[in-house]
Amino acid sequence: PGREKRREVMIFYYGVQHFRKNKGCYGQPVACNCGHTYPREIIRDSKWGHFDYIPLIPMGTDYYSVCPVCMNGLKADKEQKKEIKQLLAQAPSNVHFTPHMVSYADKKTFDFYLQDDATGEKIRILQGVSKYEVKEEYKSRLIKKKDIVQEESAL
Repeated sequence: PGREKRREVMIFYYGVQHFRKNKGCYGQPVACNCGHTYPREIIRDSKWGHFDYIPLIPMGTDYYSVCPVCMNGLKADKEQKKEIKQLLAQAPSNVHFTPHMVSYADKKTFDFYLQDDATGEKIRILQGVSKYEVKEEYKSRLIKKKDIVQEESAL
């Protein structure tokens, strides 16, 4: 009497966590469905088994070869992985894009585009979308927020 039984519950989380890294543009320029011709962008995707969100067990690495403009591409098979590793040993191409986010006067709609630093060409990726959609786009492209040039438009 007077003593209460306490039940304590411990919760453990486990699963697979992905770490993606953009390795840059490599190789010869290739024409893409979007109509642009650029060297392919290489993205490394490392899979780790985690326990309570602490990566513990490496579970493999995949490589993706994608168009830097439209992100259309393929996962590399075993033979292509060897080629990609050889490409990564070389110097990357000088192709670089600066991401831009344009906000309009109403502050509710945005455009997102990439500017080719070599040619100055501006390539529109998204038009008239919410800020959330722009954020999702630069996350999917592995772009850091500090790298985005923000502009305002009076239109």
